[in-house]
Amino acid sequence: PEPAGESTEPSATTSALSVVEGASGPCGPWEQGPRPAGARRHIFLDMGANWANTLRLWRDVVKDRRDQPWEVYAFEASPLIQPYVDQFVAWLNGVGSRPPLVVPPSGSSGHLQRYASKYGCVGALFRECMWKTFGKALATLKPDPALNNTALVRSRLAEAGRPPLQMHRYTSVPAAVAATDGMLSLGLVEPSQMIRGGAISHGSPGGVHMSVPMVDVVTWMIQNFREEDFVFLKLDAEGAEFEILQGLIARGKFNLIDILLVECHNNAGSCPSLMQSLRAEAAKTGAQLLSESDQYPGYDSCSSPDRLFPVDPRLGQR
Repeated sequence: PEPAGESTEPSATTSALSVVEGASGPCGPWEQGPRPAGARRHIFLDMGANWANTLRLWRDVVKDRRDQPWEVYAFEASPLIQPYVDQFVAWLNGVGSRPPLVVPPSGSSGHLQRYASKYGCVGALFRECMWKTFGKALATLKPDPALNNTALVRSRLAEAGRPPLQMHRYTSVPAAVAATDGMLSLGLVEPSQMIRGGAISHGSPGGVHMSVPMVDVVTWMIQNFREEDFVFLKLDAEGAEFEILQGLIARGKFNLIDILLVECHNNAGSCPSLMQSLRAEAAKTGAQLLSESDQYPGYDSCSSPDRLFPVDPRLGQR
């Protein structure tokens, strides 16, 4: 059952807004029953999980399959966000408590702007205002060295070869997605970048050079999933979408995907060309193509800015 909700008004005694029941149904851990014998596999691949704010997107997008057993694989490359995602996934699996949210869980400047007015940050300089408001909280973000481990990543990936016995299973994979295995250099990373999510360095002075494991998700998908499975792929990977999707097409395995929600990054290739290829493949396989929009804004209904946000740091200064 859904845990009792807390007040949706910020207060000085709480560290974050409680996860509440959203329009799509329960947002937290729910009572797990046994997986029905012979049930079709339903898989949500969240490649770019950010602050865990799209992990329940399958409930919003595939409403007619909510009662089916789901496996969710959450890939996140940012070392400063990975610890939160890992704890959040454990909580969704019924282990431990929900991690405190200390900064806005935004994934872009546009997303951040939807939070800004809550904290008195308006106008053209809203981003600078949010940096100042959450400066101390951002400084608390630290990587967990235990997660930057290729053996751990391999063990998490191996779960795809063992369909769960329970109704739903969430798996955190602290790695970048690609079409080859290896290590991805993120350049200089420092906490202030996390005000809008993401893992790619923008050359921030004072940052620390970080690298993370990189996973060949094309081969992983081909080895672990079948055309008869129901696969929903959400792909927001800072440009890696080109090699991943082109790799699936080249190997004749785009038919693994039933629903594709992709954010294309023009700095990594031609988005019009990629989308043309995807539409051609989808016409052959019957896959549904979605893109980020007001209908799919980059977060699930449990994580919208009006439902999930950190307490105003200014409250402690009064």
